[in-house]
Formats: sequence, structure tokens, C-alpha cells
Amino acid sequence: MSYGDFMPLLETFGIYDAASTDDVLAFCSSMEASPRQREVLSTYTCRVHALAVDIASKVAEGLGILDFSFQDWHCTMRLNVYDLKEETIGLEAAYLHSDSGFLTVLLEGEINGLEVVDQTGKFVAVHSQPGTFVAIIGDMGKVWSNGRLRNVQHRVICTQAAPRISISFSVVSPRDGVVVSPAPLVDEEHPRIYRSVPYNDYREFRRSPSSLDGNFLSLYQAEE
Repeated sequence: MSYGDFMPLLETFGIYDAASTDDVLAFCSSMEASPRQREVLSTYTCRVHALAVDIASKVAEGLGILDFSFQDWHCTMRLNVYDLKEETIGLEAAYLHSDSGFLTVLLEGEINGLEVVDQTGKFVAVHSQPGTFVAIIGDMGKVWSNGRLRNVQHRVICTQAAPRISISFSVVSPRDGVVVSPAPLVDEEHPRIYRSVPYNDYREFRRSPSSLDGNFLSLYQAEE
């Protein structure tokens, strides 16, 4: 499923297994990339994978889960191209949604437009800064953390008539596709909120524009 299926201002190109060198090279071949472009994309993917795994590990450490490895988790990467024109200024270029995976590391270009929803429900603009990334917790981050982490809803607004490019790298789920809260995050004070979530099944529930905000997690609530 591609957001571009129902977001007319957005076209995306995805690498299904961004942690796999073979998948990255296959993507380059499908795009008829030059040798230099292959080198750049392969190097970028490798280094951002290491960064995303490191951030995810630090998030886990912040919750008291030490030595938890995300190294072998399934990862995806998307190159997002927004076709923004004068008549689209003020419109949503990417609808309000939360990411389905655990963590997204987002590289923004020079054209702003990203907005996140804060804890009060207000939209807050995130201005791109050269040489920096934006890290966003997704639905599986909320599941894995037993609700301690918030899946951040966000959107992209057309702010000017110019092409907009971003690259998202997502740490999605364990290789077996099942996301569950580690035992240390479940106790009397924090009872289990969600049962184990088969990620691919969950993604199927999010194949319509009305189900992108993470509310389908309610289907996986643990029984009291």
C-alpha cells in the first residue's frame, strides 16, 4: 500500500527491506540508477539504518530495557516526492496519520510543511534544519512500550509552490512480524494494554484513508 494511492500530491518509492543490501540494489536497478547513485543510496541506507537502530535502542534504555537489540528488525525506506503547486497551497499534501511501525527517522528537504499533533491536540509545525533528522514514534512503538510511548500523528501541508522531497526510514517490527510488550514493561501499575500484534495483519487494517491515525490499535486491546 502506498499513501500515493489516495494522496494526489504525493508519490512514493519504497524499499521493502531497507536492511538488506540485495533489496537496496534491486531498488536501484528498478530505478535505473547510475553507479554513483547506487553508491550514495547504499551508503545512506546503511548509515541511517545504524542511526535508527541506535535511536530505538536508546528509547528502550530510557524505558529501562537494557541491551535490547533492534538490529535484526525489519526496516523499510521511502523516498517521498510532493508535487506542490500554487493552487494547492494550504491543502494537505499528506493526510493526518501515524506511522504503523516502531520508529521512523525522517530526512526533510528545504521545503517545510510537516506538522505534528502535540499532547493537547494542536498542530505544531516542524521546521526542517540542514543536517538533522526528525524521529517519530509509530503505532508499534506504542504497542511495544505498553503505552508508555505515544504514536505521533502528523501531516504535511503545502506551504509553497515547489517540489518537496523527504526520505523516511522506518524500524518496523521483529523479523517474525509479531510485536509484543517486553515483560519488564508490564506490571500491576502498568497492566498489558495490547495483546501481541501481527504487524502484517495490522497493516491490512490500514489500507483505507480513514484508518491511518492509529485508532485500529483498539482491535488489539488486551482482555481485562
